[in-house]
Amino acid sequence: MRLKGFLTLLSCMFLTSLAHAVDWYYIGDGGNGQTAVLYDKDSLKKNAGKVRIWTWIVFKNYEPQFNNGNSVKQYWEFDCKDEFQEMIYSVVYRDGNPVLTEKGNPKDARPVIPGSFDAVFYEVACGKASKSIRSGNVSETDVRNTIWKSSE
Repeated sequence: MRLKGFLTLLSCMFLTSLAHAVDWYYIGDGGNGQTAVLYDKDSLKKNAGKVRIWTWIVFKNYEPQFNNGNSVKQYWEFDCKDEFQEMIYSVVYRDGNPVLTEKGNPKDARPVIPGSFDAVFYEVACGKASKSIRSGNVSETDVRNTIWKSSE
């Protein structure tokens, strides 16, 4: 029983460390000027037509649907051929502090919905993104102080 607890702790530490990756690339503003959409380029892992990737959505304001957090990082697996997605792990943050973590369930895998944030991540992960997507290494400070302040 102690081994199971240790393995669970080790798994949580591993997943949490992945959520704090530093190579975030800005994709766009989510189309509404209220969100910044990013992904961790170094987290892209391809295997047999499936791709895993860390994604990050930073909200300009607190979002009730995300436990009043102002950002969410998620680890996804996308099936590039069948256009399916499965959330592996999710962390909701409020002012940089985790307020909610969730482990995905393979039974919850679903088709990628066109026009959703997930569809943007699918396109990036599977190499189908349009050439208009901008990228560059950014931080949450960049998002909050540069991207939004320049648009106000």
